[in-house]
Amino acid sequence: EVDVTGESTIAGKLEALIQECENTKNQFVEGVDRAQMFLALNTKMYGKVRNDLDKTTRANVDTAAEEFYAWHGVETVSCVNLPSDVEAILMVRGSVAQPVLANTYDLEKIGLSEAYAIELFYHYGTKAVSPDLIFVVRKTSIALNKSTATVAENATVDLEATTVPAGTTVTWASSDSTKATVSDGTVTGVAAGTADITA
Repeated sequence: EVDVTGESTIAGKLEALIQECENTKNQFVEGVDRAQMFLALNTKMYGKVRNDLDKTTRANVDTAAEEFYAWHGVETVSCVNLPSDVEAILMVRGSVAQPVLANTYDLEKIGLSEAYAIELFYHYGTKAVSPDLIFVVRKTSIALNKSTATVAENATVDLEATTVPAGTTVTWASSDSTKATVSDGTVTGVAAGTADITA
């Protein structure tokens, strides 16, 4: 899985995902060329990419009138079959295979005839043969238990953040630390005024 929560734009998220794959190094791979990658986006993410493209002026491309097939050199498609918690999957061609295993059946004489029978049994499946070359971006969200709170000077209020996926690291911030500070969800009133607490 790739954490792209630090990226604020759709272009930044996708480029971070692509670069994560591009810079992969292991026993068999010394980086991956973008032409070898394939990007599947859920419909919402694909729509965000379309909107981003439509806002960009290109003299030779009318993005509103045609489909796009690549994002920064990576083949890109909209996919309605991704799991509900997945926004994007980037994989290297050949990292998923559909192997066929054939089991032979012994030659057998058919009774009361001169004929022989032979059968083959095939087992089909899908397997990630290089799981380190498959990158997943899961949907992320954060919700606070309170949307507003009043805190007296030198008093505290505890906020709880619920994240998806669970266990995501939460970074807290105050828009005005002269009015309120926050540390691990505990908001401390400093002086009269207003401050936005973000997680």
